[in-house]
Amino acid sequence: MVTEGKSDWKHLKAAQLALSESDDFKTLFEHDFEILEYDDLKMGGNKLASICRSFSQLPQSRPIIFIADSDNNGVNNQLQADDGSRFKNHGNGVYSLTLPTPPFRDETQGICIEEMYPDEIIQTEIDCRDGIKRRLYLTDEFDEYGRARELNLFCPQIGAKNNGTKGSRVIDSGSYLIVNANSSDGDKNLALSKDNFARYMLENALSFHDGRFEPFGKVFESIQSAISDWHDTSSTQS
Repeated sequence: MVTEGKSDWKHLKAAQLALSESDDFKTLFEHDFEILEYDDLKMGGNKLASICRSFSQLPQSRPIIFIADSDNNGVNNQLQADDGSRFKNHGNGVYSLTLPTPPFRDETQGICIEEMYPDEIIQTEIDCRDGIKRRLYLTDEFDEYGRARELNLFCPQIGAKNNGTKGSRVIDSGSYLIVNANSSDGDKNLALSKDNFARYMLENALSFHDGRFEPFGKVFESIQSAISDWHDTSSTQS
């Protein structure tokens, strides 16, 4: 499996570790699969779709599944099944799917992988090495001027970056600076990066017992369906 970002595979790996320990989700791992782990590749949804198209031009010795967020309509059009199926078959053993929307999200908006978790999980405070507690923030915690009055925080880029954006989105510290509203501009960023959040989830996957990974079950159902389709197609052709 190939994901569109370096944090995405970490969330899927964490969910795999946690759900495979539960009898309720054992069937989601009937067919073995590997998740491509990477940190240095520059990916993104459009590049993922391009690689998917390239791989589909040649026969593959095993199924390859490309998994993307569902918050980009252009990528959805390339990687999402047209008929509402769990996956899209590109031929030659190449498949793709986009993240399913969990019941606590607006299905019309699409999601990034962090939004597979409820907001209270996304907003978990994490102790960082420099002694500062950081967490992910959501765009709807700030007004159009970048102020989060209840939190006494300020995000100077929020207006320019999210003008016209529908719904709430997860803020990544790589693009946003969040500081205490009463502090000088030189203060450290209080926003957590998406990748550090993903690392925290992966490193602690087996210690969580609150059902936070259950929404990922739908992703693994789609993966199993695609692998089963490949097995059926291979047996028919042999």
